[in-house]
Amino acid sequence: MGILDYFKKPEYLYHGTSLDRIPNIQTEGLDPKYSTGGAVFLSDSVGFSAFWGHLEALLRVKKDDLNPDLLKKSNRYESEYEYVGIIPPEILTIRRVILNKTTGELELTAVRE
Repeated sequence: MGILDYFKKPEYLYHGTSLDRIPNIQTEGLDPKYSTGGAVFLSDSVGFSAFWGHLEALLRVKKDDLNPDLLKKSNRYESEYEYVGIIPPEILTIRRVILNKTTGELELTAVRE
C-alpha cells in the first residue's frame, strides 16, 4: 500500500450480520429500525464488519450508491459509518464468511451478487 492509499476514500462499505437475517435483508434491505442504535452501521474494513457479524455473513455496498446526506462517520470506531436510511437489497452484495482455521484468513463465498 502506497502513502496516497491512506488518503483515498473507501469505494465500498461493509456490514456484518448473521445468516438467519439474510432472507429478510434480501427482501427489505438494511433498515435502521432493526438496529438498537437507530442507524445501519457500516465499516470500510472487511475484517471489522465480519467480526461484528460473528463471522457468518458480510454485506457490501458501493459508497457512491448511498445518499451522502444520510451517511456520516461514526464517533465510536475509526473505520465505522452510520447510515440513517434504508439500504435497498438491490445494491447489496451478500457473501457468506468462512474462517479458514488453518491459515486464519477469511474466505468469502457468494450468497448473492
